[in-house]
Amino acid sequence: MSIFPSEFYGDQMRWFIGTVEQFGGDEPKLGRVRVRIHGIHDQSIRLSDLPYAQVVIPTTEGGVSGIGRSCGLEEGATVFGIFMDGKSSQLPLVLGSIPKIESPSRVQNYMGRPGEEYIPMGDYSTADSVLLGKNKTYAPTADSKENTKLAWDFLIQRGYSPMLTAAMLGNFMHESRMNPGIENPNDKGARSVGLAQWRFYGTSGGRQTELFQYADNKKTDWRDLYLQLSFADHELTSYGYLGGSDFKRASTLTEATLIFMRKFENPATVGGTSVDGASKRSGEDDRLKQAASIFNNYTFSGGSV
Repeated sequence: MSIFPSEFYGDQMRWFIGTVEQFGGDEPKLGRVRVRIHGIHDQSIRLSDLPYAQVVIPTTEGGVSGIGRSCGLEEGATVFGIFMDGKSSQLPLVLGSIPKIESPSRVQNYMGRPGEEYIPMGDYSTADSVLLGKNKTYAPTADSKENTKLAWDFLIQRGYSPMLTAAMLGNFMHESRMNPGIENPNDKGARSVGLAQWRFYGTSGGRQTELFQYADNKKTDWRDLYLQLSFADHELTSYGYLGGSDFKRASTLTEATLIFMRKFENPATVGGTSVDGASKRSGEDDRLKQAASIFNNYTFSGGSV
């Protein structure tokens, strides 16, 4: 019988190879990554259920006083590591990455890089999710927690601040519960679709038809989560009447949420007075509540909505 405590000693060490599925979302900002470990986590395991793995950093980093706590790994990297708890295999530690033929991340596919052709995310040929090369896209049936986290990461990488991202997602949560495939009848007898509930109006279908055309140009199903987030960003940037400039100048979460609601979503007035003295809009209280919840969770407590 060994006199050494095995939980701190390498007699039962296990190694693994895995793929980084998410980076930059952990709290308290320790540079951890979510890893899909080969042979343990198949594609049926949701992103939110994958373990966070700590990452060994080189000795050229400080390692104290907040210095050297982040790593350079990105989504899609193949990594090698060990389990610090041996046979329990619940505490992965990434030791390094393994070189391979590189491919753009899911977000890069939508953001685009100079000289690169757009790579479509695929269609919904399965009920749950589909794979296109190394890129995974989520079906409209994915739950609101996972879609909220994916949307948060996408918009942050697009350059939106946490405050603006939370304001957008708070409105989307009220409109669709973050289900990009949802279709609802509207008050004119047509349907409203997607995260923002883009409504069919006029003879041409208005912004809803533009969403479908945008999807066609991207060769992507209109129900794709990233497609709709990219389209919302496109609208804010391209059409002044949707309030993009005012929205991006907002100084508080409440102000940003209200501007996005009034300009981008434009719900009906319902009577009563808003917190800033304007006429109250449909679902206003819930939008503000959802935005605050998302901001607090993803900024301070690691993303559990």
